[in-house]
Amino acid sequence: MMTNLKKEELEIIKSIQMLEMPTRQLISESVFLSVQKVSVVLKSLEKKKIIMKGGKSFSVSGRPSYIYEVNPLQMYTIGAAIDNHRITTLIIDATKEIVKTTEHIFSDEALASNSTTKLLDEIIEPLKLAKSELEKEGKKPVAIGISVPGMIDTARRVWLSGLHLPGINNLDINKEICKRMDVPVYVDDQSRINTYYEKSVGHGKGINDFVVLYLGVGVGAGIVINNSIYRGAHGTAGEIGHIIHAHNNYRCSCGNVGCLETVTSLEGVIRMFQDRLAEGVHSLLQVEDLTIETILDAARKGDKLARTTLFEIGQFLGDACITLINLFNPEKVIITGPLEILKDYFTDAIHLALTRKIFPSILEQTKIQFASYSAKNEAYGAALFATSQYWDDLLSSETNEVNSNCG
Repeated sequence: MMTNLKKEELEIIKSIQMLEMPTRQLISESVFLSVQKVSVVLKSLEKKKIIMKGGKSFSVSGRPSYIYEVNPLQMYTIGAAIDNHRITTLIIDATKEIVKTTEHIFSDEALASNSTTKLLDEIIEPLKLAKSELEKEGKKPVAIGISVPGMIDTARRVWLSGLHLPGINNLDINKEICKRMDVPVYVDDQSRINTYYEKSVGHGKGINDFVVLYLGVGVGAGIVINNSIYRGAHGTAGEIGHIIHAHNNYRCSCGNVGCLETVTSLEGVIRMFQDRLAEGVHSLLQVEDLTIETILDAARKGDKLARTTLFEIGQFLGDACITLINLFNPEKVIITGPLEILKDYFTDAIHLALTRKIFPSILEQTKIQFASYSAKNEAYGAALFATSQYWDDLLSSETNEVNSNCG
């Protein structure tokens, strides 16, 4: 573990971990120290076996520079992604490599209860297991990152709503977890954690201004402005799923009628198909066997109902993209989440809506791109997010330590 280190040493270790190609020159520019000073610190950290040389980079002149990396054994972070049915958990080391991944399906008891007690127990148990596995080897996680469905007030670290997860109402999830784990906990919603993933290792890498439209249990937007994720005054920015659409008459769980989420979330898509089938329309699909996978299969087989309904949903998504483009003028809109697998049947409708309603000069400068989604990627994004937040807290601490932020 990295204890009893000076601030400048910690800054250089963070720089090595965060930079794409951490050469001595780039580290120097990142931490605002001279190359000579950085060289001295690098040698010291190498002797302590905290960092190591990982390879060489060659400049235009052909002169080689060592690329540094943090010793994988020096730092571990746990990441977790929660949805309506399961929690996916993984561990990453100091080089951001995944060490282990597990999945726990929530019990019927946890999902049926109106109390958060059982659900919290089943969220925390895989986290405790990951921590204990590290401790058996004499290691300890520096932080835990968690992606949750619903709405998070990141300023207060409160889980405001869990959508369809029972009993989640103004839950101080950081406090509930870290008081049982004694590890700093960092929580954010699914749209922003997936945005952090895309920003770090995905289609948003190297882009200063982009938006992620997340389609899952809920619908939300992750907004990146000047290379930083925008959260708003209270951490609830990006709730595009609750923008009202004039051509939508479904009532949302929030109480309003016409929210975008009611037709573009997992549950919303299923409900639209249920209603179409209830009208007696001929289709390969059956009401009792409606899943996103069966809908995709029917569309691939040319089912007219499947394709026309998905096109209709794609138009709603197109209008969502229009709102995001007009508000934020992003270089790119990245669409991801569990519904991303339907992209082939959304794309034409989205582009039709955009060409009809966006100024051509704006549209030609904005790229719409689907990004592959998995719960593992989301958990990885949560781990990367927690690592970054941990470093920020560590370097702002006068004692060079991070408390468990249990409130």
